[in-house]
Amino acid sequence: MDWSVYRWTERDNPCHPSYYMDSDRAAACNVLASNLGMIVKRNSLNKLWIAVSNILDTKPIGKAQVTAYNFQLQPIGKGETNGEGFVEIAPNGVPFIIVAESEKQKAYVRVVDGEEQSVSRFDVGGKDIQKGLKGFIYGERGVWRPGDTLHISFILEDREKRIPDKHPVALEIYNPRGQFYTKMISTQGMNGFYTFDVPTQATDPTGLWNAYIKVGGTTFHKGLRIETIKPNRLKINLALPKVLQATDKDFYAPLTSTWLTGATASKLKAKVEMSLSKVNTQFKNYGQYIFNNPATDFTTIKTDIFDGTLDAEGKANAESSDRNGSAGYAERHFHHPRVRTGRRCQHLHSNNSILTIHLLCRYQSEPAKRQIY
Repeated sequence: MDWSVYRWTERDNPCHPSYYMDSDRAAACNVLASNLGMIVKRNSLNKLWIAVSNILDTKPIGKAQVTAYNFQLQPIGKGETNGEGFVEIAPNGVPFIIVAESEKQKAYVRVVDGEEQSVSRFDVGGKDIQKGLKGFIYGERGVWRPGDTLHISFILEDREKRIPDKHPVALEIYNPRGQFYTKMISTQGMNGFYTFDVPTQATDPTGLWNAYIKVGGTTFHKGLRIETIKPNRLKINLALPKVLQATDKDFYAPLTSTWLTGATASKLKAKVEMSLSKVNTQFKNYGQYIFNNPATDFTTIKTDIFDGTLDAEGKANAESSDRNGSAGYAERHFHHPRVRTGRRCQHLHSNNSILTIHLLCRYQSEPAKRQIY
């Protein structure tokens, strides 16, 4: 560039060489030639994992000097790569640029927020570790009842020894209404294990309770189920007939009940309800015909076919007489065969399709081709 031809008065004249001599009028960039390749990874605590390799043969470079600088270009961390080309640096501040040097070769990587490589297309999800602490909350079982004592344990993992011995660990419990219930503090942890015994009242509300563990400025959460459970303790079986003839008006269905422990449920009250409803009559390969008899009037009937007490062996017979005169298919629904033990009642639901007709009429969709059988 010949500055002898530069004229300040012509600095804005694009037809004069002076216009292009200003620094803001020319495109420029820094070109760096280096045989070093560097990969930098950083976590939320500003800890750096750096790998240095040779671009020409992809081999790792050992004993490379790696330095971390802040925005003011002051060194805040330094390390040397091992035989595999890796080094870990915990800088004293927020890093801005990383410089690797080996045999007069240098490599630079900016680690400014927002300039990271996008990993949105990869499954890199995980759990965010808060302040280097990991924690896990568990109980001696999954569901409690109101009035039980909740035995809650907490495991703390502190690899960097940030939490001193006898540091308080706080447990806060909230009921399903979001109301504060109780708070406990423990300082007697053993190998990272902390235990809490939380008593409850029989009148406490049921639902999903929330437990929060707070330690070292970090909070861990777990939901606790407290429910009033009525477990099924009886096995009920209603043996329905698989095939019912059209001429059958009565049928018998043995009812048996046993305790889940295997003992017979003798002398328990039982009740079986049955409803008979009409369904559309169809047969395979005869979809073009109509088998419903429009001359009949069928109404749904609900009746009790058994209401009594089981015998000493936990058995009973449910009897039914079908004299409704329906034509076509009908479906029996056995609503809630139930066995009562004290104030508790257990239910069973089943249904069965039966054919209760003497004369079957089929009608084709066109009136001219109607046939009666």
